[in-house]
Amino acid sequence: MIKFELKKIFNIKIVLVIFVLTALFYNMFLSTNYFATSNMGAEDKLCTILMKEYGIKLPVSKRNKLEEIKQEYVEKVDKYIAGDEVLKNAGITNYKDYKSMRSEEGLDDKVKEKLDDISFGSYAEETFLIQEVDYWQEWETRLQFAGLSRENAESNITENVRRHTGEVNKLNPKFLERMEKLYTRDYTSLLSEDAAECVKSDLPLIGLLMLICSALLIIPYQIRERIRNVNTLFYTTKHGRNLVNTRITATVITTVLVGIAHIIIFYVYLIIRGVGKYLDCPIYCTARVNSWYDLKFGTYICLNLLLYIFAIMSLIMLYFFISKISLNYVVGFACAIPFTVIIAIIFNKVMYGYLIIENKMKITYDVYRPILICVSFTIIGLIIAVALAKYEKKKDVVIC
Repeated sequence: MIKFELKKIFNIKIVLVIFVLTALFYNMFLSTNYFATSNMGAEDKLCTILMKEYGIKLPVSKRNKLEEIKQEYVEKVDKYIAGDEVLKNAGITNYKDYKSMRSEEGLDDKVKEKLDDISFGSYAEETFLIQEVDYWQEWETRLQFAGLSRENAESNITENVRRHTGEVNKLNPKFLERMEKLYTRDYTSLLSEDAAECVKSDLPLIGLLMLICSALLIIPYQIRERIRNVNTLFYTTKHGRNLVNTRITATVITTVLVGIAHIIIFYVYLIIRGVGKYLDCPIYCTARVNSWYDLKFGTYICLNLLLYIFAIMSLIMLYFFISKISLNYVVGFACAIPFTVIIAIIFNKVMYGYLIIENKMKITYDVYRPILICVSFTIIGLIIAVALAKYEKKKDVVIC
């Protein structure tokens, strides 16, 4: 029976619509589409260079490699500048001169043109990569987020938090303990922070897409059965009253299959977009992105998406109920749209940045809130499922 119901749910026309919708959704809304497009992809290139030599982590003892890479690219720009007569006549003989004079006013138009060509044209890749190394070195020195002794870690944490929040006395002890562990490690993750930020923004959208695709399969399926009056015929059979249990089970299985399909699609998409090489990198030890747990980037993504599947399995019961009471497709989807908008807002508020250290004051609030909300959704879903099952078993059949 369940297999029969699943065949009815996965209507070929609706499946094709979902394929087209998914393709458009990925192309129009996901931030990862723009990964490695800013600053000529300098951060991605720098991470790739370092990963070829050190793998997924840069040891603290090898930080001088950053300066070596920088000098290699500075020499390329120096060579170009030294051979240009216009720049030489303007007193610009190397990268240091270029850096100090590129923003000055009153320069000759030809000199400005040459400087712009270095910044955004012929040597844009080199200059952006040099700037990226400068950024890395600045954060490594200013925040000192790796290689500290335990004695110095707490004072640095306190100073950084005071500078950003001014509320050191209210710090959660668990936060201090976690950050001390991160500050005293002897390596830095080579996870691209742009990649991490893009994926963090995209995860709630993928959760929403899972919900929409599940709804597109479940709502028409239930309404179609109602319009055809299939239920009345089944209720006259020996096991017909258990039909609702079979359909609820098929609905849950559908949600799981949709969720798994989207996890696979998202991973393939990340690989195509050049993010795949970062999946084994630690997410808990970069300058801007830190996690409460020692997770790999790929594991972090998977845990978030599995949590979405868990939540949607419960929420889909509300779609199941909506479609049971809807007279036609228009009414069914008209009722489902505002509900979907509300859930999208909840997903974005609650799930954005899950497992990432966002609020330094409330570790328990940040970490456990999504789980508690998913449990609440599960309870609501179970109540609806049990109520529907009981109602269907007691429902009178009227044959006209």
